[in-house]
Amino acid sequence: MKPDGPAGIGGWLIVPMIGLLVFPLRAVMVLVTDFLPIFQGGAWGSLTTPGAEHYHALWAPVILYEIACNVGFVVFDLSLLVMLFGKSPRFPKAFIVFALLNLFFVVSDTLLAGQIPAVAVRGLEGAAVEIGRSLVVAAIWVPYMLMSKRVRNTFKARDAN
Repeated sequence: MKPDGPAGIGGWLIVPMIGLLVFPLRAVMVLVTDFLPIFQGGAWGSLTTPGAEHYHALWAPVILYEIACNVGFVVFDLSLLVMLFGKSPRFPKAFIVFALLNLFFVVSDTLLAGQIPAVAVRGLEGAAVEIGRSLVVAAIWVPYMLMSKRVRNTFKARDAN
């Protein structure tokens, strides 16, 4: 039976696919350029040792939270790509969870890191851009995954026959 409307990975579905292909590259770049240097040359100790010049009690939890979430999102993203190209019926809901978790992460990280004076002094400009980007992704692609005929036709459950 022919589906009612478009089917397959095409149309507007290409946009979140591109995002999913770019996301892990971006996240790995952040891990390598922002976090790896913290563990080289004594920066970790300077930030996390009580009495050190740049110490704050939240540095260690914030850094570890950001690293864990970035690694987790890379793994989640790669599993989404497998579901997407395999046309798994789980893909739309998993993508929605990914988008909403990413928004939660960006907001919670901004609020947590903002409690550190050295971070608060820099302002929220970069964080506002990230929150805005995550909000736009969720606002556009969550409804799309829920209402699109292409998504419904592409990721419908296959008969067990």
